[in-house]
Amino acid sequence: QKLVTNHTYPAGQTGIAMAPELLRRAHKSGVKTLLSIQDGEFLPLAQNPHRRACFAKVMTAFVKKYGYDGIEIDWESNFDIPLHAALMADIRQTLHELSRSTSRYYYLATALMAGKKYSADMAGRLSRSVDWINIMTYDIGGGTWGTTPSHNTPLNRIKELMNNWSVFPPGKVCIGLANYGYYYQGIQPGQKSSVPLRSIGRSIYHNQMAALLAAGWTETFDNQALAPYYFSPDGRDFVSIDNTVSLDHKMWWISQRSYRGVFWWEFHCDLVPAAPGQRYAEHPLINHVETKIRGYSR
Repeated sequence: QKLVTNHTYPAGQTGIAMAPELLRRAHKSGVKTLLSIQDGEFLPLAQNPHRRACFAKVMTAFVKKYGYDGIEIDWESNFDIPLHAALMADIRQTLHELSRSTSRYYYLATALMAGKKYSADMAGRLSRSVDWINIMTYDIGGGTWGTTPSHNTPLNRIKELMNNWSVFPPGKVCIGLANYGYYYQGIQPGQKSSVPLRSIGRSIYHNQMAALLAAGWTETFDNQALAPYYFSPDGRDFVSIDNTVSLDHKMWWISQRSYRGVFWWEFHCDLVPAAPGQRYAEHPLINHVETKIRGYSR
């Protein structure tokens, strides 16, 4: 009653109030939109078969009410491989039941940290339930929680991590791309910090980089990681973030591995507002990758 029957989206022109309009425009353009449920208390839920089944039914009813095209589960804290597979199987079952009544196919996806390791048996169980897995191949270089800052998305390290995912069919795998990075003060790449990185580092969006470059920041490209660093004019500070060149390397590797595709975290980080006379905002990195995908698809 609370989460479905009596639920309504708030009125307004911003934030979650725009969900119904987003769905309407997405469907008009042939775009699929999934309901993403992010990292709640999944462990106690998944441990109880009755609660698991109830959760699946409630979320599927929500999908039906608003016309979503499926569900995506992002379970990060206290992750349990067998219980996650069981949860996804329960959701797949309720989505199949909904399909029989609506004659529509509903997608089921999940986001998982890149460092997980699956047996062939568990990979098979999960693959039978999900359409694809979004593998979070970012936040690899220390972020603001580690001790030694380095690349946010180094391709050499991503390749190493993805060796553990060879038990999954490539068509079930999507690689995560980041249009954000990290800004560190008073430290060099690979230098261990004497203080927590959160005290000298912060996240930075790609759409904030133009101001740094205009202020004299310069790029150095790491040919081993196939990713750039950007340094302040005095060389004391640096930023780790992708650009179109590093993304080209990633997209080539992804196409060669025949992975299903890519996803972004987060969509808005490279957004450039529409200039006078333009109808829409721009996404320099997202649009660049879209062009690459279309090229590989031909």
